[in-house]
Amino acid sequence: MKRKYKYFIVGAVFAVWIIFFDQSNLIDWGTALADLSKQRAEKQFYEREISRIRQQLRELQSNRDSLEKFAREQYYYLEDGEVIFIVEENKR
Repeated sequence: MKRKYKYFIVGAVFAVWIIFFDQSNLIDWGTALADLSKQRAEKQFYEREISRIRQQLRELQSNRDSLEKFAREQYYYLEDGEVIFIVEENKR
């Protein structure tokens, strides 16, 4: 009977050591896995944004009308004698 308790105690101490105290313990491993998942999601987001911006750049370089539209919408460019009214929605 004593021998069974020895193995149980040694096994329990080993499990506690591996879970909490080891250099590559399970808690740090789980945290690293969660960080990796978050970084992969961010990488996909930025890859989609880069693709969208490259497409927009190609369109702006190939079409003068779209370049003028972009400049007017993003930077509020206007021609001589024009008046622009900016209407912003109140988001509540």
